[in-house]
Amino acid sequence: SDTAVVPLTEFKDAEAGFSIALPKFYFKSSRGKKLGTLFVAGNLQTAQIISVQRLSVEKLLADVGVVPTGDLSSWPSIGSAAKVAELLAFVRDGDAKQQSG
Repeated sequence: SDTAVVPLTEFKDAEAGFSIALPKFYFKSSRGKKLGTLFVAGNLQTAQIISVQRLSVEKLLADVGVVPTGDLSSWPSIGSAAKVAELLAFVRDGDAKQQSG
């Protein structure tokens, strides 16, 4: 097999409420602890970047024209995995447009 095994290291931020496994050679930068971007990591040589964000579910739904009602305590209660991914991609794409525009 041509697939190379990439050694990973775990980054935990208990206060911000996440942990993530990253390639050991990624740069790491912690940010805020409440809403928005909490953490950014990546490989600047290949422009591979990953971020961890905390979003308000109510705002996320309202931004796409959905009135937030009912049980919003977990992603499955909000919708299918495909629908949740679509919502998150919408936020990501909107953030990218704001930063470039």
